[in-house]
Amino acid sequence: MKKILLATSALSLMAGAAAAEVSISGSARMGLLYNGEDVNFTSRARVQFTASGETDTGLAFGYSVRADQAGDANDGMGAGSVFISGAFGKLSMGDVA
Repeated sequence: MKKILLATSALSLMAGAAAAEVSISGSARMGLLYNGEDVNFTSRARVQFTASGETDTGLAFGYSVRADQAGDANDGMGAGSVFISGAFGKLSMGDVA
């Protein structure tokens, strides 16, 4: 019982420490593509997830990833980006170009 109480107390303390603002956006297209010989149908839909926030101690953090890149972002293959910044500067990883 003590372990459960300690774990829930720690979770409740961390819950208010850092909350992120999350935004969702996206785009879609459809049409015909002529490659010089043939006409083909083409379509694409993308969803972009972006979040940022600040801890009580002043550290800023955030991430950005597109849904069509979700697998690569999980592997750190340059498809998404994550950052943390503070008085020390900014540390970013992933597709930051």
